[in-house]
Amino acid sequence: MSDAATGRPRWLMPALVGALALLVAVAAVVLLTRNGEGDGAQPAPTSTTTGEPGPTSTAPVTTGPGGTAAPTTAPATTAPPAGDLSSAVWPVASGPTRFSAPVDAARSFAVDFVGFTDPVVGTFRAGDSRSGEVDVRPRATGPVTTVLLRQLGNDGSWWVIGSATPNIRVQDPSALDTIASPARLRGTSTAFEATVNVEVREDGNRQPLGSGFVMGGSMGDLGPFDGTVTFTSPRAAAGAVVLLTRSAEDGRVWEASVVRVRFGSCGPAPSRPTAGAGQMVVTVYFSCGDSAGTVAAYRVVPQSAGVLRAPLEQLLAGPTATERAAGLSSFFSSATAGMVTGVNVRPDGSAVVDFADLRPVIPNASTSAGSRVLLEQLDATVFQFASVRNVTYRIAGNCQAFTEWLQFGGCDPRTR
Repeated sequence: MSDAATGRPRWLMPALVGALALLVAVAAVVLLTRNGEGDGAQPAPTSTTTGEPGPTSTAPVTTGPGGTAAPTTAPATTAPPAGDLSSAVWPVASGPTRFSAPVDAARSFAVDFVGFTDPVVGTFRAGDSRSGEVDVRPRATGPVTTVLLRQLGNDGSWWVIGSATPNIRVQDPSALDTIASPARLRGTSTAFEATVNVEVREDGNRQPLGSGFVMGGSMGDLGPFDGTVTFTSPRAAAGAVVLLTRSAEDGRVWEASVVRVRFGSCGPAPSRPTAGAGQMVVTVYFSCGDSAGTVAAYRVVPQSAGVLRAPLEQLLAGPTATERAAGLSSFFSSATAGMVTGVNVRPDGSAVVDFADLRPVIPNASTSAGSRVLLEQLDATVFQFASVRNVTYRIAGNCQAFTEWLQFGGCDPRTR
């Protein structure tokens, strides 16, 4: 408090009047700032308003980062304008729900987004000043799903950016990858009867755009999974891929890995064709415009014992005109068709793929971005087969020629 507030009898009256005037001016500025007329900052909300599909079981409260308290009874408020929320899985950025405590956000995510029933929710473990994690279990002795949280936007609220469990380790897609249907899923897992359920969801919609499953390991032994999930065209720009397992006892959600993704625009998902007599369907992988990762396309070809050679030959023929019009892209085209000269898969799962000289036909693949895209398409097409453990690519029988062309050198086999 200033001396003017306490009063000093020896001061002259003009000094007293001046100090009081200054105090009044400061108070006015403070009141204006609290009414939103200062620098634009908004106070953090102290209650939840529910919106579609807002949480139904937990209201955020005003507490320190590590704990929870009884929900406040303040009137519902509209969420203030937020900053960049593009990495947030939960709550829905376009809705009014916000969480001032990370444990509340984790509990709501587990129950209202993933579908846990009465989970055991742990305490908050801080990473840095604006992030951390909370462990969730289906019951006290169940497996751990770690919910990843971060303060985003400009109101200090907490957001879930994904979750992970050691029993479902997702390699593809990675966080914030752009995917299109059918989306490729790769990783390792262990689950009852080896089955991991998959859902693709868009923001603001609990109903999946598509669902399916992948098969990995079981009985506590991790095993690789590699599959695709087809989904309908989303209306939202982003969403999440949810991989979860269920209890063999009662079917409740047991654990879940959730990955934040963006949606690409490569047209409607192609349906898998039906092979006729003497035919088979093969899957190849192209890029979706400038998106990271690959998307699947299908070809019907004559029945062949060369289950790996057939899709590689179709890959090197490139996308069809219809696929290119829909946004699929590749360095491979009619100019590279027929340039697979040899494919050999050994009993130990090691594959060797030989090409004719691709270098003068697609010279742009030698850039760092170009080599990444080309290898993503080759690897996705090769490693769709669980029996292939590693692969060596060669030009005219020379692995060094291939790797030097793509500027990474050496002849070490590529692995999953």
